[in-house]
Amino acid sequence: MQANTFPDLLGLLYDGLLDPERWHDFVAEVQRQLECTKVSITLHDDSNQTPAVAFSVGFSPDEMEAFTKRFGRINPRAPEVIRAVARTGSYFGTGNLSQIPVRFRGSEYIEFLRRSDA
Repeated sequence: MQANTFPDLLGLLYDGLLDPERWHDFVAEVQRQLECTKVSITLHDDSNQTPAVAFSVGFSPDEMEAFTKRFGRINPRAPEVIRAVARTGSYFGTGNLSQIPVRFRGSEYIEFLRRSDA
């Protein structure tokens, strides 16, 4: 992502916050700027029992269903993220597989991300 495009992306983020129908524009721009095939914003409850894909680009309906019904619940990083959000009120994460801690790399969830090319 280029630093000079950050204001445009931030503008789309604010647009999405004001008008939920604009979230797709934000996610599509993230996809374009990162030159990736798939982007999603997921939501998780405190106990990570009802994960949901709020907005996405590039995922098939089958991948979305698999995430919602099975794999979102077994995300090994979810407890850590949920604690961070509860403590600070915010969290910024990445799904970049090269940045996943080694202890999680063999998990079924990470294998799902690899198979999905997420």
